[in-house]
Amino acid sequence: MNWDVAPDGSTLVYASNPDKDEALSTNSDLWVTPLAGGGTPKNLNRVQPGVRRFAPFSPDGKWIAYRAQKRRVSSRSVSPDAALDRASGQARGLTEGFRLLGGRLPLGPGLESILFASQVRGRETLYRIGLAGGAPAALWTGGSVAGMAIAGGRVFFGATSLSRAPELWSVGADGNTPAALTHVNDALFRELALGEVSERFTDSSDRRKLQAWVVKPPSFDP
Repeated sequence: MNWDVAPDGSTLVYASNPDKDEALSTNSDLWVTPLAGGGTPKNLNRVQPGVRRFAPFSPDGKWIAYRAQKRRVSSRSVSPDAALDRASGQARGLTEGFRLLGGRLPLGPGLESILFASQVRGRETLYRIGLAGGAPAALWTGGSVAGMAIAGGRVFFGATSLSRAPELWSVGADGNTPAALTHVNDALFRELALGEVSERFTDSSDRRKLQAWVVKPPSFDP
């Protein structure tokens, strides 16, 4: 989502490319404008070119979270999450150094946090980090994460793996009590003979460990 409305309904935030030739640039800035009309849109990022998108307000309206890409001419550069303090106009990076997945940045009432997924050794881990900064807290690690939402102090998301079809899961905002919410594919998988899935590490020429997944055929007998 590249726009959002402040909790009090007074302000719209949206992402827009201010460059003269948009075809030659992936730049986009965050803008805010009063919904009552009569105001001029204000560019929140005019002094620092780059790409900003997915910009929800925090539940109290004090922060705007967004995904920031430092280079405006390449869609391949790293896009860490950031938060902008509306009172001071200062932005702070939140997820530098993480390989981020997905697009939305869900925020939940009372949590003052954003959620993001990152790959760790071939598995996707769901993290929560406060808008004021600090160390990200790992909530769940498994296969792949798809979609995230916060409600009632819990995080809801889709999860799949090399041996399971997608199902809906939830986990506490503190990382406790993860649980599958749907079992749509249970009956089907009880009838299937799946191949064994294992993790493998090999040494590279520069002395690094290369991680890979090995999926054997069903009933594999070497």
